Amino acid sequence: MKKRADAFEKQSGEHTRLAELSFEQDVASRLEKLRSELPSHADPSLLAQKVLSYLDYANKTVRVRIHGKERTITALEAVQRSDYELIGNDEEIIEGPVPLIVFPDFRLLDETMQALRDRANELGLQTKDAEAVIKRVANRSLPDQRPLPVQRGEFRERIIQELKAIRAKKAEIHSFKDLQDRLPNFEVVRVMKGSPFSNEDREYLATPGLWETKPATYAHGILKKYWGLTSEETLKKYRKAWSKHSAALRKQRK
Repeated sequence: MKKRADAFEKQSGEHTRLAELSFEQDVASRLEKLRSELPSHADPSLLAQKVLSYLDYANKTVRVRIHGKERTITALEAVQRSDYELIGNDEEIIEGPVPLIVFPDFRLLDETMQALRDRANELGLQTKDAEAVIKRVANRSLPDQRPLPVQRGEFRERIIQELKAIRAKKAEIHSFKDLQDRLPNFEVVRVMKGSPFSNEDREYLATPGLWETKPATYAHGILKKYWGLTSEETLKKYRKAWSKHSAALRKQRK
């Protein structure tokens, strides 16, 4: 019975990871579209900062009175409706230094964020998990101040999850060009389309039915070649650094 429960939990966790990876693709595509609409001289990190500010501000809660009844709603909902009376000092949130409603492109950003919320629901992702993915994608446009082992540990985990997703789509993929067309935001595709990888390496990636190792082992082979590493222990250190960092992040979100 316990083995069956463990197997179900593992399968459920795998489904969630694949859903998050699919959602990450959607987020990256939508943010790239928005970024392309910014002036050519704009700082590339501008959109990321707006998205992070949006999420931070939109999730703050305020106490209001609607039709005589007290309720707690989010700041996002508060700026989208007018049939309420604020209770206490919540004006600081609605009329604070960075009120959501004064973002010059608020409506454009809100439309995109609503589309992403709908997509997350379709994939069965919880709100906190979906927002964590959005923040992760947005943060890639900002300078990464984390220690190198954490950065590389996260990248390693991403490559593994991407390889699992490619393997799950093996019936749809017949060439490296298929990978580029179907999964343009996958880091493993971006990494392997250039040096030091050969056409033979790329075609092997595009034939997951022929892979002779598990995704984690295959990922290590790719990364050792990409980073010029010779020791498996270095990759293990990256994994441990990322595991410790991500555990701390999960604890913060609870």
